[in-house]
Amino acid sequence: MAAGFPRITVRAEQQPKIRSCQQTQSWALGIVLLAALSLTSSCGMLGNVQPKPTSQSQIQVSASLPVAVVGTAYNTHIAATGGMPPYQYSASGVLPPGIVLNSTTGALTGTPTTTGTYAFTIEVTDLHQGQGSGLLSLSVSRTGSQVSVSVSPATVTISSGAVQQFTASVSNTSNTAVTWSASPGSISSNGMYAAPNVSVATEVTVTATSVADSSVRAAATATIAPVSKSNPLVINTRGVPSLNEGVAYSASLSASGGKTPYRWGLISGTLPSGLLVGNSGILSGTTNQTGQFSFTVQVTDASAPAQTVQASLNLAVTPTNHVKINALFPPMGPGNSMWDGFNTYVLSSPYLDGVNPALDWNSVETRQGVYDFSAFDASLQRFYDAGKTVNIIVRPASNGGVNTLTPAYVFTSQWASSLGVPPQDVVTCKDYPGNGQAHSGFPVVYELPFKVAYKKFVAAVLAHYANNPHIGYIRVGLAVGGEVFPWCSSVIPGFSQATWLGYVNEMNAYERSLNSPVQLMAALNQVYTNGSWDQSYTTAEATSAVANGQGIGSQGWQLADIASFKAGQPCASNWCNLFDQYAGQVPLELQQAGDSIANGGTTTGSMAQIIPFAVAHHANILEIYVQDLMTAFDPKWPAYSQYGPSYRQAMVTAHGPK
Repeated sequence: MAAGFPRITVRAEQQPKIRSCQQTQSWALGIVLLAALSLTSSCGMLGNVQPKPTSQSQIQVSASLPVAVVGTAYNTHIAATGGMPPYQYSASGVLPPGIVLNSTTGALTGTPTTTGTYAFTIEVTDLHQGQGSGLLSLSVSRTGSQVSVSVSPATVTISSGAVQQFTASVSNTSNTAVTWSASPGSISSNGMYAAPNVSVATEVTVTATSVADSSVRAAATATIAPVSKSNPLVINTRGVPSLNEGVAYSASLSASGGKTPYRWGLISGTLPSGLLVGNSGILSGTTNQTGQFSFTVQVTDASAPAQTVQASLNLAVTPTNHVKINALFPPMGPGNSMWDGFNTYVLSSPYLDGVNPALDWNSVETRQGVYDFSAFDASLQRFYDAGKTVNIIVRPASNGGVNTLTPAYVFTSQWASSLGVPPQDVVTCKDYPGNGQAHSGFPVVYELPFKVAYKKFVAAVLAHYANNPHIGYIRVGLAVGGEVFPWCSSVIPGFSQATWLGYVNEMNAYERSLNSPVQLMAALNQVYTNGSWDQSYTTAEATSAVANGQGIGSQGWQLADIASFKAGQPCASNWCNLFDQYAGQVPLELQQAGDSIANGGTTTGSMAQIIPFAVAHHANILEIYVQDLMTAFDPKWPAYSQYGPSYRQAMVTAHGPK
């Protein structure tokens, strides 16, 4: 460019104003070519240009172009000022498809066809070959509205060294991305601003620029406030307790210093769905998500300026120990008072997994060494048809009154002499009347006449049901009913801890030697001796059962377990501690001590109380008396109106989705 000519500035204008400028420029050229050119206000944005000689002839070009719209005619003029008209325009780079540059007028015209942001260079040459150039950008959108950006919060005060989340809203374009910038301090690509440490209040501008149209931006103003040295705000919470899926949760976040009241909030990270951080600092809710969750909370005090601090926390949500619910001693034939209601409301419930009928030794061994399961099997067919699992409770001896469950031959001298031992001893104690004759009293279960006969029966049971796909587990009772420990153990002839545990170990090992694919369960019981309950037997029984692959359970599940555990005492049969110890290793089963309070029970308490406690201690099988299942599901049951909703909710929650 020749020296002495004014420099050229390039910018964009709408076409109507350009025409006025062109007419003025043409008239001026017609009068005198080299005279100073005065552009009047009729040139609009071009303003007045007074040519002045300059020793530096560098020409600068810059412009901001309106957004174009796909399919809509576009007409914008690149107007030059300075230098000496007329001008010649040229473009290098990429113009939007459908848009062309007029080399004489500088007009960008046409109908764009493709969205995007296009960068190109405009070069302008004046009458004396002076030149100027500028890099321009033209955005083409799909809609007629121009891109707009807003930032939230628009104004905010941030404590020294704290962080603040900013968000940007972009409208009128499908590309809603922005680029962030801030000074002083730094800001991440997702708008998280980190304030520097300052000793005096400092103003900061945070800017979000549209990626779709880099000429469009919005800014927020932040004030960084120095933290009070005398009473700084501090978050005391360093961790929060874990929670179980589907269980209501509440944890308090704690802070100190600064000025109360505090205001809490979640500023980054992810909480499990259903949980919220309240303004008062309570993290609460119920979630069905499981896993590890990391998040950052922020607390702001009431100082002026306010202090704000953050803390990163982790929260673990563990899957709820969903349980199987089984009906204990379901009605086995018509005529039972619960028959119709059980079949209609309980057996059809999706929350009932199985039934636990009793298989009595004397009902199957029809004569010595002969076993007939046909009648018992026929009674199970309706449970199979309903899609329920059958879990069999083997009962070898009566748990009250005259013993009718042990076959009579076990007590005879003929059977004992065939084994070369004295006849079977029996014991009569409280709740077990008898006169020492056949079918009376309670057998000494670890004597040979009982053990030999009972082992043969157990082998027959396991062989008969080994390949039945409807059978879930079999609980082999070693003494009273389906339990392990004899009711009146301390008065049984020859009883000692070593004798009893030797019998338990022998029977468990024998059952394992049969290699049955059916899961076996062992029921744990404590013994009452010398005026107190001895829990050491229970621990030894559990150790033996687990070592032989058997599940373990307690038949004394009751309300007192909750109070005992809270007081540091063992539950009945110490099941609470044993379940915590063996969780995940073997099945863990609980049977009620008796009917619940809804049906006249005095020790079991309310199912709404004891079921959540059982779940919290890893029980995965609940054997519930049919009467309490009727309370939960049968609207015609007497206790349904008072206890039904709470019982049903406890069972459904423990069972989990079906």
